[in-house]
Parts: sequence; C-alpha cells; structure tokens
Amino acid sequence: MGAGTIHHLAWRARDEDALNDWRTLLDDRGYHPTEVHDRTYFTSLYFHEDGGILFEIATDYPGFAVDEQMDKLGERLMLPA
Repeated sequence: MGAGTIHHLAWRARDEDALNDWRTLLDDRGYHPTEVHDRTYFTSLYFHEDGGILFEIATDYPGFAVDEQMDKLGERLMLPA
C-alpha cells in the first residue's frame, strides 16, 4: 500500500435481502464473495474482481446512531466491538 492506491470500493445495498441477492449473483458468477458480516453500523460482504480490486457491498441500516445520539455524532470516537 502506498500513495495512489485504492484499498477498496464500496457500493450500497438497500437492505439485507438485496445484500443476499448480490451474494448469490456474485457466487453464481464465480467471484467467491465472503459471508455477510455484521459490522455493527451496517452489514456487508466483500469480493475481488479479476484485476484484484476489493469491492464491498454494504447496507445503510442500522446506521451510525446505534451507539450515540444523532446530534452528538462525531464528538467521540466510537468503534464497534
């Protein structure tokens, strides 16, 4: 990793059903997606394309207000377990 590199690109899925639909499609096409991961603030899956770039597909739900109030977001460092 160095200047000018991309760690990963992220796409949005409307909900967990859509995320699971993406997982099935990617698996059927040979991309070997990960299992769906609970990231506390969202759920996501990952896969690499043929050129090696890592992609993430993630939901918006439940969002960053899980562990702090909306009007206080960003005042403290909050990390998932």
